[in-house]
This record gives sequence, C-alpha cells and structure tokens, in this order.
Amino acid sequence: MKEEEGYDRPTREARMDLRRLINHPGDSIVYEFVTELQLWEDEGPWVTVVGEAVGRNMDGRMVLITGRVSGQIGLNCSRCLTPFYQNSETTFEAHCEIRTFRRIAEGLPVEEGEELTAIFDGETANIGELSRQALLLTLPLAPVCRQDCRGLCPYCGANRNEGLCNCQEPSDPRWSPLDLFFTVHKGNKT
Repeated sequence: MKEEEGYDRPTREARMDLRRLINHPGDSIVYEFVTELQLWEDEGPWVTVVGEAVGRNMDGRMVLITGRVSGQIGLNCSRCLTPFYQNSETTFEAHCEIRTFRRIAEGLPVEEGEELTAIFDGETANIGELSRQALLLTLPLAPVCRQDCRGLCPYCGANRNEGLCNCQEPSDPRWSPLDLFFTVHKGNKT
C-alpha cells in the first residue's frame, strides 16, 4: 500500500478499559482489536495488527493482561536489500498491582516508572503499545527475503538473485611482483 503525501494515519489507540476489573476481584474481560501501529516510534512503516487480549483481576491484588497479536511487517533483506513482508505472530503479557493503578490515577509517582506507565494509566491498558513491543521482539537482527538469498555482488553491487554478473575478484596488488615473475617465466621450464 502506497502512502500519499500529507496523509495522516489514524492515531486511534487500542486501549482496554480496566475499570471493571480493578474493582471486581476474580473478574476477567476479553478484548479483540484491529489497529495500525508504527513499530519504530514516530518513523517507519505502519503495520495493521490483529489480536486478542484477556484481562484478569488476580484475587484483588493485580491485573494481568495476556494476549496474542499478528501482523505482516515490511522489512528489507540484509543480503540483497530487496523489500519483503514477513508474517509475525507473538504473545504478550503485562501486569500491574491494583494499588499502583490507584497511585497512577492520583498522579503520584510509581516505582516501576516509564515501563509501567507506557502501558497502564489509571483506568486502561494500552494494548497497542504491548503489541508493538512484542512484535519488535520477533524481528530478526538480519532479516533475509529467503533462506537461499545470494545477496549483492561485493564488486559491482548487482543483485545475484536476479542473475550472475561478470565481475571477477580484483587482484591483490601485493601479489603483482609474483604475477609478473610467472608471466615472464611462463615459457621457461628449467
């Protein structure tokens, strides 16, 4: 899908309302979502993700969020630089103590800091952020378009998956005296 100049993506966040869970020990809710995420904060491609999250109040002490998310992520091959798509599916999990929810709702600092407040506010869980973090962890360090990718020619830069080039490895200038010797003495067999 090609993006048009000046087109703004929706900034709708996938947020799970936890107000019912916070006040009802043993309760649980299911949240299904389809949303668009930008995997790299404020840059990079948008990815449409689909998933489901379950929130549980664990005996009135904490809220546990578990879920599964999937999406098709656009990457560039680390060998031949060709763009390709990779299907990714993963799980995520986060938890927050009930007393921490109350501290966040009152605007008080929490010990866990930004890691927790990026996901939870006083009433909701940011499922989009949980999904983004989980999908980033599934990405390979050196993505390849296919296992047998031959990459680029190191001399001319041609994509060797599209055909062979006629490049020959340049000779090492340190061997030129020896090459000259063999060229001069090629015909002499002593």
